[in-house]
Amino acid sequence: MMSKNIWVQITTEDLKTTIETHAEIEGHQIRFYDDENLHHIITLNEGDVRYQKQGNPEMDFYFSEDPTEGVYILDNQTFIFTIKTVELKLKDDTINIRYELYQEDDLVSNHEIIILLYEPLEA
Repeated sequence: MMSKNIWVQITTEDLKTTIETHAEIEGHQIRFYDDENLHHIITLNEGDVRYQKQGNPEMDFYFSEDPTEGVYILDNQTFIFTIKTVELKLKDDTINIRYELYQEDDLVSNHEIIILLYEPLEA
């Protein structure tokens, strides 16, 4: 298991959230906790990415070249989305995902996730 620092920025049309913390990397998975102690798991699969968040809210999104189905659970209400990945870039220690969420055929929102892994600075 390897450890690195992680910087995550999640942007929607009206909100920008930044997380900077410590991540554990094992195989194709990156695991970390945010400020609200929610567990995040990012799994890399041959150019595709699965992003899970455990807690409230709970999320399970899969980003791929083809549209996928995503689940978002908030206060025991389940929302099912079609995820259309607009851009997915995986390079070294950087992941950039731009995507659209749809319900039925209606565009609900646009999002971007930027993930940077980096070594801690030596004191």
